[in-house]
Amino acid sequence: MKNKQIFALCCAIILIIQMLTGCQLAITGTEPNVHSKEIGAFVTMEYLDLSGNEKVFAELGIRTYKDKETGKLIEYEEYIFKDIEGFAIYAPMMPATEERDEYAYSTIDEAFTDRHTGFGYGAENSIILRGTVNFLHGREITGWLHPVYQNADGSVYLMRGGGPGMSMSYGGEPGRESGGGSIFTDTTSSIIENGKPKSHKISVTVSFSPMYAPEKIVILQMDKDYNLILRAEYEPGTLPEELTPEEGTEYMIAEIQKHNVSGEDKTTLEVYGRGDEAIETFYARADGICVMQHTEINWM
Repeated sequence: MKNKQIFALCCAIILIIQMLTGCQLAITGTEPNVHSKEIGAFVTMEYLDLSGNEKVFAELGIRTYKDKETGKLIEYEEYIFKDIEGFAIYAPMMPATEERDEYAYSTIDEAFTDRHTGFGYGAENSIILRGTVNFLHGREITGWLHPVYQNADGSVYLMRGGGPGMSMSYGGEPGRESGGGSIFTDTTSSIIENGKPKSHKISVTVSFSPMYAPEKIVILQMDKDYNLILRAEYEPGTLPEELTPEEGTEYMIAEIQKHNVSGEDKTTLEVYGRGDEAIETFYARADGICVMQHTEINWM
């Protein structure tokens, strides 16, 4: 227990220095293990009590999504850490079967916004993953970054992060949504592919950003002469998956009502025209993470 407290204290001190200097903290290194490759990270909000070399393996689960064109539910396989609460941001290779070839895909948890993925396969392999976790302004948030690996047989596992965790308590100006910080890993390793050694590079950046809690969302449908056609109010997180504007609607305004920690009104407005495919709003989960909700716009 004492070692854990010392480790957590060191992490907090490192993060405070990072936030004061406005810099990012990098974990860099060369991983000599040729039997597995690093494919991303898994973020937990609590300390992961594992020994230095202990591995936690993911299970191959079934997920579904709705095809936008057909409306049908499509099933697909995904590596999932079922017994650990946290946020996935990794990119494994899905092994080949009799029905399909091997392919790469990314798993990025709903907690992440501003997502970016990049893959490169050739003389050397490269994976780039980016994401931002938005948390409630004034809420203390603790995050631990754990590397995720994939073996040559396709199995996926994580190990306890050897680099610093993140511990933040936002105490900036009460009238502004600003602050936060980020951590990124940048690792180069040697792997064996088709019986030959090659370089494998992985870069993962996880950023944390404070956000005032959305309290109410108002959608205004407007005609070309700036007249109101329809006004609808929603609790955050309850907007429909799809929204078909009324006849004559030329654009829509999303009014996000919220207040800062001092009680000052911090309502924001977002305008959506016919070139926009979806309305993006946020809602706060019980754990203090603000998740984005996408509402597809079916323009007439």
